[in-house]
Amino acid sequence: GQIIFSCFFQNATFSRRASALEILKMYLSTFCQKSQTLLINVKQKLCTKDHAKVLVNCIEDPFEQNKHIAIQCLGYFPVDSLIPENYEDKKYVTFLWKTITELRYSHKPPLTISAAYMLLYTVQSFPKLLESHLKPNIENPTELMLLAKEYSNKYNKDLPPYIYVLD
Repeated sequence: GQIIFSCFFQNATFSRRASALEILKMYLSTFCQKSQTLLINVKQKLCTKDHAKVLVNCIEDPFEQNKHIAIQCLGYFPVDSLIPENYEDKKYVTFLWKTITELRYSHKPPLTISAAYMLLYTVQSFPKLLESHLKPNIENPTELMLLAKEYSNKYNKDLPPYIYVLD
């Protein structure tokens, strides 16, 4: 696992990052579908808070393929390993929402795509926390609808229904 994650450093080439992500995805998908003992060993070694932070940073990678694979890999991580040490659950979701909003309004197209991936990551990993954060705090429900529509159009998928129903 350390060899894979050592490939993610500042100014690492696209091929290095892409290869490391592909290897990690194959490793996780293969070993996380085997015995429960093996699953526990893999998750203890690979699914750490530090590794999750590296993969979350890949969501802002300029190459969309890397964003997509990072999201897939994060799907194998237990939720408690996704929340950094210095955050409480609710504060982390608030931080993610703020990041999504900032990326959404960027003038750089790769960053607006990163906003969609960050939204997918947040919905996939923290659905209940996101829902409880948005209902009382969202200033403009249209903003969320635009993000949801942008994601649905781009990936021909739908976000969970509660995203659309914000009373």
